[in-house]
Amino acid sequence: MRFRAVHVAPSRVRLHPDPGLRLDMKSEHIGASIRTEFATNKHGAIVAGPLHIVVEVDDASDLPQASLRSAAVAEVVVSALALIARAPVGPPMELQCYEIRPDDGPRPFREFVHDETLVNDLRPQRRVDVDRLIDVYKGLDDLSSDDDRKRMVRALRAHRRALDEDDALDRALSIAMAFEALNPLLSRHLNVDDFRVETCAGCGRETRTRTLGGVDGWLIRESGNDVAQKHRRLRNGYVHGFRDLGELMALANEIGQEIETDFVASVFALLGMMEAHAPATPMGPRIPYQALVLGAIVGPVEVGVAAAGVHPHVSIETAVVGSRNVDDGKGNLLVEYDMSNTWTAKLPTGVRLVSVEFLIPHDPETEYGAVTSEFIPSAIQSREADASGASGN
Repeated sequence: MRFRAVHVAPSRVRLHPDPGLRLDMKSEHIGASIRTEFATNKHGAIVAGPLHIVVEVDDASDLPQASLRSAAVAEVVVSALALIARAPVGPPMELQCYEIRPDDGPRPFREFVHDETLVNDLRPQRRVDVDRLIDVYKGLDDLSSDDDRKRMVRALRAHRRALDEDDALDRALSIAMAFEALNPLLSRHLNVDDFRVETCAGCGRETRTRTLGGVDGWLIRESGNDVAQKHRRLRNGYVHGFRDLGELMALANEIGQEIETDFVASVFALLGMMEAHAPATPMGPRIPYQALVLGAIVGPVEVGVAAAGVHPHVSIETAVVGSRNVDDGKGNLLVEYDMSNTWTAKLPTGVRLVSVEFLIPHDPETEYGAVTSEFIPSAIQSREADASGASGN
């Protein structure tokens, strides 16, 4: 049976040019079409939204199997884009999956409905040339074995997750696990051993103990022996539990961004892409909230909450009113948006919200490990709202 699955992925990356790109991986016998979703809103602004990924799966036994296989392909696409842009992409979320048939008969169909606020990320995006994505796909397809491809994809997935992590230790450990997946490939690339032979003193039996030979060799070459030793101390100290978490956190903050950059360079080397294909610094992780509202609530709050069972809250509608391309001075072309925000306060009877300050999240390219919950003021300040649900704009 043949199926088509549609996936959407929140993305800080915009494909350029974006006529719609089809990628075929011969080793997987599955094709995927990728494009950035664009829309013109009521303000006349062109808005770049999430990535839209359509995967066609041949020879699937049923819809669940087709769904699993298509999800694996969508993961390769978003992980490759995250690598090239060093910006958060994904995770891919399935929208629909249905059987492809030549006739008009009934066919299996399934759809998931997702929260739009999770899908549409309207902060500045990095533009990625489609040729760079094609190069990564070709490099994956040209790896010498199926095991090498699976290891590379697993490493890219770990790197993608790291980009959306704001805890320095968790992020560094994700990169360490990504390096682990590539260790055999790096060992062959550098012609070093990825195991050592030990002989039992009692029976003379030889055993092979895996080491980080390829990873160590790469880190020494790229950043020096000191960074390689600290990476080993971080990885082993966490895995085996013999180092204090405070020490591990300090190590992660010290070497985290450097080993992350070294990892990206190792992937390009293994894929045969020797030129610099990624920005020097990563974008900050996704901020999981839309805005911050500060103010004071006045009136019989506890009485109203007890009577209605509803807490005072503010709902916000955000719209894009304009956009532009901006060079950040580091060789990255960013897409920035002008935003309009409308807020409505829902309050118990007799309660007012006063001295309101409305702030939107802002994430400049911060140093590694910094939590990106910085806010900048919007045009909405010092407004009042009462039980009638007054709104500001």
